[in-house]
Amino acid sequence: MNRNEGAERLGLDMNGLQAACAAVNRAIDAGIMPGAVLGVLHRGETWFYAAGFADPDPKQGEPVTVHKDTLYDCASITKVAVTLPLILQLVDEGRITLSTKAADIVPAFGASGKMAITVGELLTHTSGLAADMNLHSRGWSRDQMWDAVLTSPLSSETGKNVVYSDLGYLTLGRIAEELLQMPLDQAIRQRVFEPLGMLDSTLTPSLEQLGRYAATEYDEEFQGHLCGVVHDEKARALGGVCGHAGLFATAGDLLRYAHMWLLEGAVPAPSGQTDEGAAVLTDIEADAGAASSTETGTAVAAEASSPAHSLSLAAEASSSAHSLSPAAEASSPAHSLSPAAGASSSARIQSPAARASSPARILSPAAARTAIKPHTAAIPGANRGLGWVLKGDRMDASGDWMSERAYGHTGFTGTSLWIDPAYDLAVVLMTNRVYCGRSSSVKELRVQVHNAITGAVRDPN
Repeated sequence: MNRNEGAERLGLDMNGLQAACAAVNRAIDAGIMPGAVLGVLHRGETWFYAAGFADPDPKQGEPVTVHKDTLYDCASITKVAVTLPLILQLVDEGRITLSTKAADIVPAFGASGKMAITVGELLTHTSGLAADMNLHSRGWSRDQMWDAVLTSPLSSETGKNVVYSDLGYLTLGRIAEELLQMPLDQAIRQRVFEPLGMLDSTLTPSLEQLGRYAATEYDEEFQGHLCGVVHDEKARALGGVCGHAGLFATAGDLLRYAHMWLLEGAVPAPSGQTDEGAAVLTDIEADAGAASSTETGTAVAAEASSPAHSLSLAAEASSSAHSLSPAAEASSPAHSLSPAAGASSSARIQSPAARASSPARILSPAAARTAIKPHTAAIPGANRGLGWVLKGDRMDASGDWMSERAYGHTGFTGTSLWIDPAYDLAVVLMTNRVYCGRSSSVKELRVQVHNAITGAVRDPN
């Protein structure tokens, strides 16, 4: 197995992967974020890079290093990975249409002149609802907070502007719960996460797995950095199960979700990968700044070794039967960034019985195609799909090289998911940039990473 096989398997140029890793390393060194996981899906194969710390200064114990299965607070990626698929499924099932009035499902929403606002307008952020609302500091009960959300007045004329609105997606979450007659976390688990094998994704983090979570912002009430607790104040005040924020996921789970979109709503076929007998490449390209490793059916975690970083080879360690040879570390007096191997339980691999009972589709092809078409062409500076940010929108983070068909979404905490059907490509960048304060920005990093990865595609056809 040669040193470039991880990149070869994906049909990507190793130089581009190394450039993306180097951009992540520079951002860590600059103090923009303490750590990151980069995940790439190309032609159905995945590749991961992990660096830095998930929690540099936990309340108890030693600093927690990043591995590829670190759970990140995804913030607003919740809108497209939780709320959007449930609403589209309800349209597929004939329960609602994009023209259904939200107040027909949640009557309280009709207050303050909002009777005519539709599900489609909520999805595209063209409803005229305000962007945000202070719920957490008023001493309100949960019922009072929901009453404030649902009865809030419009801030602009419906259909005339794109106003990115958490309130709209809070409402959509309530619509899904009302029609499905179950909490949002239960609905998304049954209808999306379990069929796709997104077994780490959750709206209800477990304290028993606290060491797997990337910490976010320092919080006075928490008396430390939030860890395994949702960062968004509205979501936290409402209990974490919301339509606009609250999802915790791994890079791998988001790539599984992205793969479904690349397949226009179909559940990806199982790769046949098992936890036993995985071949692991431990070949370091220290001079180029990256390593590559592969497992059966999956290109796994390439780690970098550079003068500024001490990074061990990450591989999926799933049982005591595996003995993984770590890559040689390039140590530095300034850094000790040694990501732990990603812990992968056997539950990650679906049993044949579970696969047999899983649906063949999450969404219809029509739903998937319609969601990534422009729906705001008449609004200057806006190019929104249903939920998704499309190429050229003012919030577009796809970079310079992704095609006109690219779409994605960002999360305030420093996360992003971008998909380009033209290249059969998806890129997930998970960071906890708010650990360093809200002024810390990964905007430029996203562009650098997307350019490097897209530029690494050898044969776009």
